[in-house]
Amino acid sequence: MFEQEGQNGWTEETVQFSAGLWEDGGPPISVVERGTSIAGLRDGEWVTVDPEGRIRKRTSFRRGERHGPYATFHENGGLRSRGRRDRGLPDGPIESFYPDGQLRVRAFFSGGVFHGPWESYDEAGRILFRGSFFEGQKCGEWLEAGEIRRYQGCRGTHGARSTAEHTGSTGRAPVTASTPSMEGHQDG
Repeated sequence: MFEQEGQNGWTEETVQFSAGLWEDGGPPISVVERGTSIAGLRDGEWVTVDPEGRIRKRTSFRRGERHGPYATFHENGGLRSRGRRDRGLPDGPIESFYPDGQLRVRAFFSGGVFHGPWESYDEAGRILFRGSFFEGQKCGEWLEAGEIRRYQGCRGTHGARSTAEHTGSTGRAPVTASTPSMEGHQDG
């Protein structure tokens, strides 16, 4: 551990410790996390490294809370997921990728809930799900596993065009088992 005087009189410590096990769709492995803490709280970028020295995750913290960009990586070094957190909650665009680099999921969050366009793809690049969320609820026209479904319209806009404005949908269905999955997305 290395200590130095930080801003506002806080002590900054660069620490390295065993973070436990990392599961990446295969057998769990031991990992090490490295980063800076201020007054015992993680602050700045933390990096998770596997036993072979490969970076598996980069996560930003502010005063002990996940805040800012994050990225996770497949064993082959390729990008697995990326996104951003605001005071601990997912916020803005997130993406996840298959080990070969093919896009798996692109979605948007606002304050920790799905809000905006969503699309997910199979390993061959074919669309599985496509639609929009408004404050955590599906809205407008959705393509769900090859079928078109319509949900009550989106209210207002949220960084993408509102699919409800051109679908004329009238019925609202609850979020169900057909809700797209974030499988494969490892949160930073």
